[in-house]
Amino acid sequence: MRMNHPFTIIIPTRERAETLQHTIRSCLAQDYDNLQIVVSDNASADNTRDVVLSANDARIQYINPGRRVSMMENFEFAFSHVTQGYVLSLGDDDALTRNSVSQANQIINETSTQALISDFSHYFWPNVNGPAAGQLIYSRKKGYEARRCKPDLHQVLYGRRAFNHLPCVYYGYINAKVLTRLRRMHGKLFASNIVDLFSSVALSLLLDDYVFSHEPLAINGTSNRSNGAAFMQISQDSGEKNLWFRENSTTSLPPFQTTGSIKMMLAEACQAMLQINSPLCSDFQPNMRLMLEQSHLDVQLYKKSNIDAKLVEEISAKLGFTNLKPNQLQTLMAFAGLYLNRLPKFINSEIIDTRKLDVRNVADASELLQKQLSEPASSSFEKISLLYHRFKATR
Repeated sequence: MRMNHPFTIIIPTRERAETLQHTIRSCLAQDYDNLQIVVSDNASADNTRDVVLSANDARIQYINPGRRVSMMENFEFAFSHVTQGYVLSLGDDDALTRNSVSQANQIINETSTQALISDFSHYFWPNVNGPAAGQLIYSRKKGYEARRCKPDLHQVLYGRRAFNHLPCVYYGYINAKVLTRLRRMHGKLFASNIVDLFSSVALSLLLDDYVFSHEPLAINGTSNRSNGAAFMQISQDSGEKNLWFRENSTTSLPPFQTTGSIKMMLAEACQAMLQINSPLCSDFQPNMRLMLEQSHLDVQLYKKSNIDAKLVEEISAKLGFTNLKPNQLQTLMAFAGLYLNRLPKFINSEIIDTRKLDVRNVADASELLQKQLSEPASSSFEKISLLYHRFKATR
């Protein structure tokens, strides 16, 4: 039976009104009625509240914890306001694709899934430093497939699948009842500041299966003030990174600190599950040594990201692992594996320079994406040229 499920989009934010307005605009453009948008303003000192209220739309709910809290606490506060339907969270420089909610509702009706995630679409705002600025990359592949959670988690943890191919509260539609189960089990939803990866591990251990949409349902935006841009050195402004550390130090999980390595963040998420003694970990024994070895490989694979090699070594040693630096053969094999893993994405993806089309924000990028998906693919030469510049941005 077809249902119009309730959907809630959560947008945790902190002093990014200039990008937030476009994130909200992409949500309000959805062709779906049973929709609520919850903006959780982490005690911003800018005009965030005015931007939210100026939308003057009954679907928007503005909430504020009343004082500056850590990012993890703001997420916890925001998600406590949702008890029914399906919920997805966006960053304040991200966007929904044009028909995201109606497409999600259709897939959920057809599959009865409790968790739906989609392939990435990635937009680099024009204010990002480097050759990736203004680029929009997205999947042209259609359809969706059912996947098993625990086998996929194993592949992600040990480097055989991208981390965004798991159920997640970020960019993923999750049944609120599932999140209520997690909250009752742990006393809270999040036990790590890396809220996206922690939720991926927890949901993968809780659920048996999920649905993966090849067509993107959200756009992952990277602006010059994104947390991800700050930590991966895409942004040259160290102020955002330093502020994040000041505001999140009391909820950080020792001995972890943010190194810039995705594999180290996955290790932290697994360690957090073990430290809270989760019932989900009864048969979960992550190979921490292997994940830390991959963190050392990340230092070599993503040199332009300036991953903190010394900090990677220090954290590994505190966890009882030393001498994990890869030799030349291991590094060469890792490079080869990286390219082989990315070949299918190259074949099924498109990439365009949105600045040539006068696109200057993520909401306009969402509208452009809707148009591009209905048009023929770009020429191979143009695609190769743009992907080369994308490659230069991270290597």
